[in-house]
Amino acid sequence: MNVSFSNGEVSRTSGSFAVPNDDGFYINPQMGFRLSQSDWDGYFLSQKSLSMSFEYSYGLDGPSYYTLSINGQLEQPLFPELLGGLKGWLRSALHYSPGVPPLFESGASSVNIDILPSSFSAKNYIGGSAGLEKSLFVFSMGTLSVLASYQAVFSDGPLLGESIDHGIAGGVRMYLSKIAMPALGVGISYNVAASYFQANFSLGMSF
Repeated sequence: MNVSFSNGEVSRTSGSFAVPNDDGFYINPQMGFRLSQSDWDGYFLSQKSLSMSFEYSYGLDGPSYYTLSINGQLEQPLFPELLGGLKGWLRSALHYSPGVPPLFESGASSVNIDILPSSFSAKNYIGGSAGLEKSLFVFSMGTLSVLASYQAVFSDGPLLGESIDHGIAGGVRMYLSKIAMPALGVGISYNVAASYFQANFSLGMSF
């Protein structure tokens, strides 16, 4: 069980979805579990995992709320005898926080989705993705790979209401020798429903 403290502040902006001035201080006890099995074939990390967490945010000067998160993923090598260094994955996740104030809403990264803008926020999400990753070059320093995925997500929030988005994402990753997690990643995604392109960059492990 973990206990954390959080504080946030937001001011009115001139954007389309401006919000009133607000702030808050919360105590956040959290409990959860994770079941996982993993292996590394010298190219990629393979894993089967299921995790669930429950967090109650007690507001010292604002409304209290809870958050339920469930994540599952399956990542496995494909055709290792024919195409060494090819991995496929399936991922799905749920983020449910019906009473959260707008200040503390979460982004789509809470369900492993990156086709939505980084500034996007909502109370509830359910999303999933399917993808492939293939090693291109293996050298003394590490491995360079290319990846592509299809993603879909349902979100619900007070500003944009209910929304269904889907799209494609791709990019390249650099792994250091003998380290299963990516050290560097560059990618681009396209949200078909919103006709929206977005570039992203990651340094270190990113999910």
